[in-house]
Amino acid sequence: MKTELKLSLLVIAIIISSIANAQSRYLKITLSEETSENVSFPPGTKFDLKNGNDELVYSNEDSTNEFIITEKHKLTVYPNWKASPDVFHITNGKVEQIDTKRFGVRSMPKKEKRKSKTYIYKSDKYTKGLNMKKTLEVSEVNPELYNATFEFSNGIVATYKDGEFTAKLDGEALIVGYKYFIYSEFGVIKLSFRPSNGETWWIFEPVKE
Repeated sequence: MKTELKLSLLVIAIIISSIANAQSRYLKITLSEETSENVSFPPGTKFDLKNGNDELVYSNEDSTNEFIITEKHKLTVYPNWKASPDVFHITNGKVEQIDTKRFGVRSMPKKEKRKSKTYIYKSDKYTKGLNMKKTLEVSEVNPELYNATFEFSNGIVATYKDGEFTAKLDGEALIVGYKYFIYSEFGVIKLSFRPSNGETWWIFEPVKE
């Protein structure tokens, strides 16, 4: 009986570990190795990659970090902010699941929950030289949630307040799509924010010259 219980607990631990690992990896797709053109999706995004015979060869459930593509494949991505999937046809590229911990993507420590706090995010290769300051404030409407202000070094200021997300540049309202995507003359800031714990994930895709 004890042996069966230990095995059950071990299986549960493995499942929990797998789920946590999947939620900490974001999806990066290199559409062409020659041009280095790529797109990215937030952690937890579901996807499946099939070869020319329509056989599944890679998905978000795989533990491996990357799949190199050298012949025609079809990649289907299921963003949680869209009703329809994004489809990519890739012949020479790569699909990666990259651990966000490697690039300083941080969650709010448990001991600091329900307190106002400011974080500074310095630029790395995924934010293309853009810095951001995030200020968390406990919601007066629901003390179990956070409101937030995001100040970017290119002048964009975005705010999340009790379910509403807006962004401005020099006082002018910017278009916000897919819940937290900010569109401007500089490019697109793809941001993900969790009001329940203040966790933030973001990348910047500048306008191509």
